[in-house]
Amino acid sequence: MKAFFTLGKLSAEEKNLLLKKQITDAKTPDQWLAFFQKLRDFDKESDSTRKWMGGIGCVGFIIIFFSFFLMAIYVGFVTIFIGLFMVIAGLSAYFYIKKYDISGEVLTNTVIPILKILREEMKPSESLKLKLDLRGFALKEKLINQSQPYQRGAYYSIIDYFYKDQWFDGETALADGTILKWSVFDYAKQSKKSKRTARGKHKSKTKNKHRSFISMTIGMHEKKYELPEKLKQKDQVGNIRTKGSGDYNWMNIKKMIKHWEGQTFSAQDFVNAVAIAYTRATPTGGKK
Repeated sequence: MKAFFTLGKLSAEEKNLLLKKQITDAKTPDQWLAFFQKLRDFDKESDSTRKWMGGIGCVGFIIIFFSFFLMAIYVGFVTIFIGLFMVIAGLSAYFYIKKYDISGEVLTNTVIPILKILREEMKPSESLKLKLDLRGFALKEKLINQSQPYQRGAYYSIIDYFYKDQWFDGETALADGTILKWSVFDYAKQSKKSKRTARGKHKSKTKNKHRSFISMTIGMHEKKYELPEKLKQKDQVGNIRTKGSGDYNWMNIKKMIKHWEGQTFSAQDFVNAVAIAYTRATPTGGKK
């Protein structure tokens, strides 16, 4: 029940993210951390509340079922109304709080750890622009291709759906003056399969696979760092290009990250992409 009290204390901006699952804004790292940590904590409370409310609804169904056997002694007329009340109250609360459900794991395992790292590398008052989409990949607007139905093994119908989910973009400047821009997106493949069992029944299942990509552009001031000129490199590290423009030397990094099942893009993947530039940069010792 605590989630209902916490929800009432959330700001309009916080509730808007919970409902729409998207946000585009600029804040300092500390402001972003306070914002997302509050929503992460609410999500944990929400999960607990929904379990309780779902349980109350199930108990209500059980009471209604046994009430029919008690009708003869009139007790059933009382218990059936109690059961109905529990079902209506439990399920109404469950679906109401479910509207505000977000992927708390993404905040806990990816977004918040990255923000903590950036906070250590940025000036406290520096603005950090973020664009975050927590709706998931399986949306029509994110569908980029779809296969024709085909057969394989015991499955008489398989359809593959391919999605591009650009869910985490950002831009900021680090304490040493380096400009950081990034975009994280997933390519997801969703396969829907149907087969007929030996008993003639039809069974269907859905299987998802995904790979993460990061595209990062890093601008280092020429008075602070030198980068290899006009570098074009493609290997296990990723695709790397460099160029000079104005007072900055720029490196563009594009890298695919393969995951084990159940894993997602992590803070370490983000740090590894930034490290590609710094390991190839030569400090000049100058002041900006």
